[in-house]
Amino acid sequence: MTRSSVIGRLAGPSVVALVAIAAACGRRSGSPTGGGGESGVMPRPAPQTSTVTASAPSVSGVAGEGSACDHLACGKDYVVDAVQLGPCRVGVACKVAFVLVAKGPYHVNDEYPYKFRADDAPDVEFLGTDPAGKNVFTKAAGDWSKTGPRSGALAVAFRPSAGAGVSAPAERSVAGVFKLSVCSPESCRLEEARLTAKVAVAER
Repeated sequence: MTRSSVIGRLAGPSVVALVAIAAACGRRSGSPTGGGGESGVMPRPAPQTSTVTASAPSVSGVAGEGSACDHLACGKDYVVDAVQLGPCRVGVACKVAFVLVAKGPYHVNDEYPYKFRADDAPDVEFLGTDPAGKNVFTKAAGDWSKTGPRSGALAVAFRPSAGAGVSAPAERSVAGVFKLSVCSPESCRLEEARLTAKVAVAER
């Protein structure tokens, strides 16, 4: 599977541009990290996790250590952004992709079972195909796509319904925990990022 074919299937130019911007940011701000027991060492990385929280539809968020973040979520060695994959209408299947880009000497972990577990949300029916439930989106279920050595995207499918008292156009929230991993030549990090994306929804 080539890098370009995965991106093309996922969202076309919008995801390509976002990955390029995030990768450029990673090259500017990323720096090698030393040992100190923060990370496991391949092939058996330590099961240590860190959590960051963010809540914005596109490019704002708050890093776990409180530093400024121009992305949906910022970790020490990665950033995550959200891309709405095409228009979204009430009663029609929609998709949003969470795009992971590693920073500095890190790259995405090819062996990791990437997963996003969505929170229950009013007026949203999740359409996941993983056996764990319709609100679970995983690499095993085909939701994860590697888009380059340092990047990948996890697509979340859902169907918005017309909520009582909700005017169109409106927004629906897609929130949950994204489990991810990035590796340097020396070690791998297991991470959890709590994400919230606001998806614009038009009338049926």
